Amino acid sequence: FFGGAFVFIRQGVLLINPYSFLFFRCLLGSLILFLFFYKKIVKIKAQTIRYGIYIGIPFVFSLLSLAIGLETTTASKSGFIGSLYVVIVPIISMIVYRKFPSFNKIIAVIIAVLGLGIISFERNLSIQFGDVWVLMFALFLAIQIVMVGKFAKKQDTINLTFVQFVFSMLVSGFIALIFGKFSIPQTYLVWQSLGYIVIFGTLGYAIQNKYQRYI
Repeated sequence: FFGGAFVFIRQGVLLINPYSFLFFRCLLGSLILFLFFYKKIVKIKAQTIRYGIYIGIPFVFSLLSLAIGLETTTASKSGFIGSLYVVIVPIISMIVYRKFPSFNKIIAVIIAVLGLGIISFERNLSIQFGDVWVLMFALFLAIQIVMVGKFAKKQDTINLTFVQFVFSMLVSGFIALIFGKFSIPQTYLVWQSLGYIVIFGTLGYAIQNKYQRYI
């Protein structure tokens, strides 16, 4: 699902600006969560809202960076560059927790990077401006993952995910309005992209929030 997201996000942002795409992605994700878990969400705690906003800051910037980057780079290259978060997470964790990763983890990261590079890169190895944005996505995603492990241990997973999506919806919508780029999806392909990202992306982040606390 992670790899497929790059394909569908690129398809969407080539037809509608990334700020509006992200707004509708998070809007629909929030509505789905509320529809299925409204009994939990209406009882949300102030601490969960606060932690959800903390985590939501790198979350929204990771989504924006990826969407902007995919306007000018390929899905295969972005898949490799974006997956570098597996390298960045141990580095940030080492800084935050002052704990050096084990030898096995270092070897696993090296193998993962080499494998991703082999299956992702095309013959053209040139660097595009969008690649830098996708690298920023990997950085913000890594920060978010570390923050989930730090703040989400005693929080309800669904409520935490809901706050992240609502916060991201508000930020992306505000940016779209500021730049005068807010627009409503008009084509089937955009809605197809949103459908994939909303269903699998929302589920993926909810699962991440649930199990990242145990890592």
